Amino acid sequence: MDSHPEEYDCFEEEMNRKDNAGYQQILTKAFSLVPKYQKIIRKRVNQASTEDVSDIETLFSENNLAESLINEFENSSPESIVPAMLSWLYFGKSFERMVERGEEIRRNPETTFAEKIVISPVIKLVIARSISLGLRTKADWEEHRELMKLAESENVIIIQKLLLLYCTLSAA
Repeated sequence: MDSHPEEYDCFEEEMNRKDNAGYQQILTKAFSLVPKYQKIIRKRVNQASTEDVSDIETLFSENNLAESLINEFENSSPESIVPAMLSWLYFGKSFERMVERGEEIRRNPETTFAEKIVISPVIKLVIARSISLGLRTKADWEEHRELMKLAESENVIIIQKLLLLYCTLSAA
């Protein structure tokens, strides 16, 4: 993140795009390192089962996913997404962006009922895991929720207009 800020910023931008290209890259990497992961994900989505992820954690552990990622990080080629991905996951706003993206998918009128049933528990799971791993606190999530409410309200437009007015007046 610090030693390759341009690469990190590009990765962050890709994760924030609406076309899910960044998430697809991460899934493709996970599927290549743990081929059975794709089958488990497909099964869970079809069964709308997202509450317990212990089987996925076991699969990752049995396939030494963490060691594979660290190995690739230490011996990465310039094309590898692993350094930026790990930085984003551990030091970036990864959990917040995943929750925000999940909310966007959930609110999208084109999202099917089955997809909506799956996405809500996934959002809760992301929040719970971020807290249990010690990477976020409950207070962090409460603050994030308040920021999202502000961003979605009409107040944000008023604040933007006031800031523009202030910037214009101070420049004059």
